Amino acid sequence: MNMSSVLVAATLIAGIGLLIQYRKLQASERNLRSILESIPGMIACANPLGEQDYTNQRLLDFIVAYDLKFYEQLPKLFAQNPGMVKLFRDSPEVVETTAQQNSSLQGAYLIMAASALGLDCGPMSGFHHAKVDEEFFAAGKPCFGCDQEFFSEGHVKSNFLCNLGYGDPGTLYPRLPRLTFTEACSLL
Repeated sequence: MNMSSVLVAATLIAGIGLLIQYRKLQASERNLRSILESIPGMIACANPLGEQDYTNQRLLDFIVAYDLKFYEQLPKLFAQNPGMVKLFRDSPEVVETTAQQNSSLQGAYLIMAASALGLDCGPMSGFHHAKVDEEFFAAGKPCFGCDQEFFSEGHVKSNFLCNLGYGDPGTLYPRLPRLTFTEACSLL
């Protein structure tokens, strides 16, 4: 299996995980609204009647998260370097940084794929991570006998939220200016 096949497989696995989490989001709408209400008001939109539309009324809302025990899967996914498991097991600060960076990349790949399919994407930070982690990932507590089907040990942490859907072209803001390559990058 080549590296591109591994990336495709990982993205598909992430997508399946996101669908499972979507079902859990539907079952926890009340708690999700509480979380979303703690986000700054600028992400809420008003409909023509002046009522607020919340993000969980979109086509799909998902949580991009990372697993702090990802290294347990390395013997299967990165068999050519078995020493990596020990490196991560002995370095929790490396685990956190690596997991968060890689989940950001995977989330970005998902956003790019959704955009390529014509979907509008609304990635969000600035929410209460601890509430999301507690509600969806059993943060900080064992989950014996609870209904958490996945991530039941609290070792998964939220990175960012994102909603997908088809925005109303009449209410969407135009794309904001971007820095040029030379303004944003330095070649060494």
